[in-house]
Formats: sequence, C-alpha cells, structure tokens
Amino acid sequence: MADYRKYSDQQIALANSIDLVDYLRANGETLIKSGREYRWQRYTSVTIRDNKWYKHKSQEGGYPLKFLEEFYGYKYPEAMELLLSYANDTGTHIKEEKQEQREMKPFQLPQSNPDMKKAYAYLLKTRHLDHEVVDFFVQQGLIYEDAKYHNVVFVGADQEGIARHAHKKSTYTKGEHSYRGNVEGSDPCYSFNYRGIDESLYVFEAPIDMLSYISLHKDNWQQHSYVALCGLGMQSMETMLEEHPNLQSVILCADHDIAGSEGVERMSDHLKELGYQMIAIAQPKYKDFNEDLKAVHGLTPQEGVDNPRYLLATEMISELKESAASSQMIQHKDLSKAFTNMYYGLNHEGQNDYKKLKEDFQTITDRAIRLEHQCFYPDTAFHDHSVVYDHLQDDYRSYKDKGSLNNRIESIKKAFQSVKLVMNDQGSKTELGNAYRRLANASFMMITNSQRQIDRQQMQEQSQNQEDTVMQKKKPQAPLIGSNGNIFNLMGVAANSLKQAGMEKEAEEMFQKITKSGSYEEALNILMEYVEPIDVQELEQKGLSQQMA
Repeated sequence: MADYRKYSDQQIALANSIDLVDYLRANGETLIKSGREYRWQRYTSVTIRDNKWYKHKSQEGGYPLKFLEEFYGYKYPEAMELLLSYANDTGTHIKEEKQEQREMKPFQLPQSNPDMKKAYAYLLKTRHLDHEVVDFFVQQGLIYEDAKYHNVVFVGADQEGIARHAHKKSTYTKGEHSYRGNVEGSDPCYSFNYRGIDESLYVFEAPIDMLSYISLHKDNWQQHSYVALCGLGMQSMETMLEEHPNLQSVILCADHDIAGSEGVERMSDHLKELGYQMIAIAQPKYKDFNEDLKAVHGLTPQEGVDNPRYLLATEMISELKESAASSQMIQHKDLSKAFTNMYYGLNHEGQNDYKKLKEDFQTITDRAIRLEHQCFYPDTAFHDHSVVYDHLQDDYRSYKDKGSLNNRIESIKKAFQSVKLVMNDQGSKTELGNAYRRLANASFMMITNSQRQIDRQQMQEQSQNQEDTVMQKKKPQAPLIGSNGNIFNLMGVAANSLKQAGMEKEAEEMFQKITKSGSYEEALNILMEYVEPIDVQELEQKGLSQQMA
C-alpha cells in the first residue's frame, strides 16, 4: 500500500487521464481505426478510446495505469513514473469526463431492396466476379442490396448462421473512391466469411478480394474456408481459427502493395505466436485479386507495387555476400571488437555519418552470421550460399524496420546481451546459433536504415544542386551597381527585375528573406541569390542599342 500512498490523488488522476492512443503511437505501437475507437494491432481484441481501454475476450478494461500493468508488466510505481513523465513532456492536463457519452447502437442489418439489379450489375459487370460464385453467397443470405442507398451488403455470420456483422460497398462507380464501411454495432469477430470442411483458411483484406480469388480458383473452392477482415485487424481470423480447430493451414492473401506486404508480415508473426506453422502467402500479380480478374477478362489492370524496403533488403544482402569470399573462422571476441568500434563511432564521430554507421553494422552483421553458421554447420566452410543468408532474408520485417536510431541501437544491445547470456549459461549450439541469428537480424536493419539515410541525403544534395543550377540560369540582370545603396532601394530594383522576368513568386520570397535578415551584408547576399547585379550604365547602353537596332 505504500506505493499507492506515495502519490497524490491529483497525480493518479493525471496519470489516468493520458490519451492512450497518443501514448501508444508515441511508443511505436500500431492502432487501427474502427468506428469511433481504435484496435491495438498487437492485441486485436483490445479497443481503445481516449484514455480508456477494453479487452473484449476477458471483458475487462480500465485506464492507463492498469493498461501498463496489464500489458507491459510494469509495477504500479513504474507505471506512475512513466505516465507522469509523459504528461510532463507533452503538457498533459487532467481531462474532465464528458457528461454525455454516445451510446453504441445495437447491430441491425440494413433493410434489403426487393431486387438486386444494381448489386448484380456492380459485382458482375464492374467487378467481373463469377456469376455462380455470387449466386451462391446471395442464396446463403450473405450478399444482398440495401434499400436506401443500393449498396452491396456483405454479411458476416457466426457458427449458427446468425448475422453479426455487415460491410457495405457502394455500387456507385463514377467516383474514384466510392463509399465502403462497416455497419455500426458489427461484431468484429464475425466479418464476411465462409466455412468449408478442409484445413485451409484463406484470409483477405476485403470481400471483393475474397470473391475475386474464388472466381479465379473455382475448383473445389467450397472445401476451403475464407474470411475478409474488413479493416478490423485480425480478430475475425482469430475467431475462425479458435472455433474451427481443423483449420491448421493459413493462406494470407493481401494486396500487392506496401500496406499489404506489411499486413502479411504482422499476421504471419502473430500466427506463429499462436503456434501455427503452416502459413503461406498468395500474392496477386497485379494490385489486388480483382485486378488479376480484370486482366483475365482482357482489361488493363492496375499494377502492383513492391515494397521498396524489401527491395533494399535484398540489395543489402547481396552486398554482404560480396564480403563472404573469405571463409575463415572467427571468434566471439571478433564480434565484441566490432561492437566496441561501433560505439566509439557513435560517441565520437556523431550519429549523422551514415556511411560509417553502415560499414560498422555490415561488419557486425557479417560476424554474427558467420558465428551463426559455425554453430549450425560446424563442419562446413562459410560461403556466400550459406543458409544463414536465407535466414537474414526470412527474418526481415519491413514493419519493424522503423523507429529512432536510439531505439534501434537499444534493440541491438539487447540482442547482443542475449548472446552473452546463452554463452554464460553454457547453452547449446542451437540456442547460441539462434541468439546470433537474432543479433544479425537486428544489426541488419541498421544497415538498411543507414542506406535509406544515405540515399535521402544524396537525393537532397541532387535536388539542391538542381535548384542552384536552375536559379543560376533564371537569375535576371538587375542594375544594382551604381544605384542608391540603401537596402530598400536595392530590394525594390531587384524585385522589379524579377517581376519583369515573370518571377513574382521569387520576388516575394526575396522580400520575406531580406526583411528577416539580421544585417546589411546578409541582405546583400540574399539579393545575389535572386538577381545578377550589373552596372546602371551597362543597362542604359543595352537599352539604347536595342532602340537603335
């Protein structure tokens, strides 16, 4: 009880008033918008709104203090200090409870239209879905057209066939981004789905994706199970797996874009945490499976977008392989030396020398994978075709390849410490090899991050050089030499020359910069950036020559 008495009622109230959405995002967590609430990507059964959270599976919830204790394992004083520190850093004040809370409406399916002309036209002619597939879901009562707006309604039912969820998609096709969304009160555990009899579950982002895939792969499609997440995270997928233990093989079918690739990573990692091993990825050739279906019908599909982080990771692995010519054995002390050199560089050479950082972490990664190889394959010489490079590729996660430099360094330190712990505990070669593998993965993502920073700096330099070149070419001549040296007069002369050259925007930019300058010399330097100074007499002679011509 001493821990509780240590803090005042006001301090406790302040800690519990912290906006959990902002707090979690500030700490690198991913939240998914779901109506007026947010779902936590890490635990999709948890919803968050303002400073309140609720865990639907256990039907419990509360405020920030309990949240940090429940999900992060902090003790009460630790949670208090963290939240109070955050409140101080962000200038948070105690929020008053809203007097009126908007009540959640009970789930109710939209009223159906007497016919499905617009729905069928949209699904068959616009989306090119297979007629038999659409008919099947219509007959099951899982697809219909609403009466008010003529949206296509995709119904999600539970095991008893009771409608628990509905996703609406507009049949209006003239706008680029037509309406789509879930009916208020929908249970996120039961989005649009179909339950088959075999062990395969296919997971999609949206109902149209799901139906497009089935249209492309009609053979025995009713044997399999399918679920469309409808923007609700992984909760409906988890429900399918929990309620149907026969589902052991999960095929992730996300869009062929950056968001899709990162979504597949998250789902794959989450499934592995749940104990599932049979996980496959079915990526569309084009942007999504409906675009693949359009291509089959002779239409021009929208191209997919490869994740640039993956492309860079592949490139960096190729660079690492180039250093694998030497097959010499190394020791842990060689890795420790590389760590020492890296920390020296961070502390004495600064954190902005990304070329040096990249080199340091290439050395660390190379030594970590060599040691990993020696643990797993002690009788085989290290070479550029070693399976450890496949491990590096397989372990890479683009959604984790983010965050500040300090957080990345901290992750590498923890990975390095885990290696030392295994060694101190005299763990097995397999345990040690896995520890080196985790370290290699953490270090490798510093290589990719450093390379992105290098590329960004080069692009900025190129852009600046181009701007300087263009500006140099654009500079109009201004009769500043021999003119009244008053800065306001010179500025007026320069501005007039710019305007005559059709550079009104540049004239305004120059004016703003000069008025904010701190000295006459600085103001003159700014003038020189925009105009080329010439002698007043030179301009007069030039004008006279033109008149005579």
